[in-house]
Formats: sequence, C-alpha cells, structure tokens
Amino acid sequence: MRAFVFGPVAVFALVGLRTIANAQQDAFNNFGPDRAYDRSQIWSIYGSGAPGGYVETAMEFQSATTGTLDTITSVFLEQYQAGNITVNIYKDNGSGAFGSLLYSSVDAIPTHFNNFVTFTNSNSSIKLNAGQNYWIDYAANVDPTVSVGWYFDWNGTHNQKVVQFTSPGGTPIARSGDGSLEVTTQSVPEPASIAALGLSLIGLMRLRKSH
Repeated sequence: MRAFVFGPVAVFALVGLRTIANAQQDAFNNFGPDRAYDRSQIWSIYGSGAPGGYVETAMEFQSATTGTLDTITSVFLEQYQAGNITVNIYKDNGSGAFGSLLYSSVDAIPTHFNNFVTFTNSNSSIKLNAGQNYWIDYAANVDPTVSVGWYFDWNGTHNQKVVQFTSPGGTPIARSGDGSLEVTTQSVPEPASIAALGLSLIGLMRLRKSH
C-alpha cells in the first residue's frame, strides 16, 4: 500500500482552513495601550449581604464583529469581600433595554486589587452579530457578601449607556461612564471559503495519488 504524504501546498491549505475557523476578533474593546484602564473610577457591584446593599451594574455595547462569543474581560477592585460574580449578556430589545439572555456564567473575584477577570465561553451556539447592541451585566446575587468595583475604561469616557439595579430584576437607574470591557469572538468562516479550501485539498490529494 502506497503511503500518502501531504505536500507543502496541501499543508498550507490545511493550515489556512484551521486559521479561518479559529480567528479571534475584538467585538468590543475600550482598554488603552497595554490594557490600560482608569484606576480612579469604579462602578459598584454588591451582593445583598454587602454593607452597601444590593447593586447590579450593566453596560450597553455594540458588537463590531460577527462570530461565536469567545471571551469577556473586565477589571475589578475587591472592596469588602471577594467572592463569586455573575456575568450575563443580553441582546438589546431595540429600545435600549434588556432583551433575550444569551449567556450567563459565574466566576470568582480574587482577593486582591486590580484583577483582570476573563470569562470564556465554550458554547458554539452563542453568537454575536456586527452592528447589534448587547448588554454586559455584572451581578453578585449568587454570593450575597461580595462587594467589588468595576473599573472604568482607560480614559474615563461616557460613550456607553450604563444602568444600575438596587434589587435583582428591579427598576434600572440610568448612569453614565464606561466600564472596562473587552469582548472577543471567534470568526464564523464563510461557506464559500471552506468549500474552496476543501476542493483544493481534494484536488491535491487526487493529483498526488495519480503519480
């Protein structure tokens, strides 16, 4: 039996296919150079058992890319007691309010200052669309004692709509000031690109077998 060996072009085609399927993109990113952020301003996120009482903070953002949700990163300050924090992503309902819940996850806030916390999505069915508005929502209702601050973006801008809740599911209070946020997606390869690479690879395999 003759062994089949991929030539350089075939290997290039395989690498190209993998690259198309695994390209990370910034859907939203308001960090500065070297992931700078504003260390002087924070949004409160309190559980019901924290000294300040319950506070939940959410910020609207518009996705710049279309693809599968990959990561969500913000910077937090542990103010009273570190614990678990919940992140939710809602689709905007078209009138500047929460629509359908797309993603929810819980992660731990470390017990020291200036913590970059990254949530990683493993569900390939959760997708963001370019030009669509979404809400990133941070809450501590899974851990009533947690009390943390969500640092502002690197230059303290007020471009995004922010709301806070003083009870779970309560009436939102409008605020201004951008929380630090990076949301990434994995690009969704176009069917035509995959088909073209696949056909090229099949052609190369047949050419190799004919020699």
